[in-house]
Amino acid sequence: MVPVLQEALGLTLFQLASAAPVEYLNEARVVTWWKPQPPLKWQIILNADSGYGNLNLPDVQVYDVDLEGTSSATIASLHANGKKVICYFSAGTYEKWRTGKNKFNAADLGNKIAQGDTAADGHWPGERWINIKSTSLLNNVMIPRIKSAKDKGCDGIDPDNMDGYGVDAGPKPGGFFPKTGFALTKQDTIDYITKLAIEAHNRGLAIGLKNSGEVAPQVEPLVDYAVNKECASYNECSTWLPLTNHQKQVFHIEYPEGDYSLAQIPTAEFNRDCAKGGPAQSNFSTIVKNWDVISEARWCTGPTISTP
Repeated sequence: MVPVLQEALGLTLFQLASAAPVEYLNEARVVTWWKPQPPLKWQIILNADSGYGNLNLPDVQVYDVDLEGTSSATIASLHANGKKVICYFSAGTYEKWRTGKNKFNAADLGNKIAQGDTAADGHWPGERWINIKSTSLLNNVMIPRIKSAKDKGCDGIDPDNMDGYGVDAGPKPGGFFPKTGFALTKQDTIDYITKLAIEAHNRGLAIGLKNSGEVAPQVEPLVDYAVNKECASYNECSTWLPLTNHQKQVFHIEYPEGDYSLAQIPTAEFNRDCAKGGPAQSNFSTIVKNWDVISEARWCTGPTISTP
């Protein structure tokens, strides 16, 4: 759907991104959506098979859950407990275990994703980069996912893996390998996020910027929050100043660097993850999780290990 505001003014998608929208007119009505105001404490559970643990943690206001793996009933239970719900899906990769895998055109499937700096580090099984420039991909895969988020009762979306431009520009330590296969640029990601934001906001859904901090200055007016992985580990937290300067929440996750439990994280590492020293981190909500992203969590304040 195209916002009446955009249609009336003849704006391009990118011009709309710089216009700092607050409300859209849609089908002769004003559409509003959740705009998180920091500080908010969050929990993220993307491995639904492990269960959700306690859905009513008293000092947690926001849950980030897997869109496909989380039922409407679970989301309704979270709402009944006064929680807001962000629904996660991959907007930048194909995952062969998802029910919508057959909606992708073969031409829109790129290289397999690998973690690390060389091919020897191995691939992520069943996951491939996709062509975010494709109109077919947007219409046949991503818009239906946004509609599903609305139908399930999500308050916002967490569209992941939109930073393919970074691997196409060259790998960095801890980054992905090989290239996507589509020669993606930052402008491609800006355009894509703009389109997703329009679709989400038209349906009364908030949208976050997942990683991709290099495009934060350009897309800040259109996103309502950010979800970042490991900016403390890579000394990149200042990247998020464009959002925190506008009082937007950054939901921040770090993972243990060694093979130890959350309770055994070295003090220096935990203090670095939870640091509030930089100006960007003033509006961070930090959680430390294991890579399987189950219900077990450690927060910087309050209970340490929770959601049993």
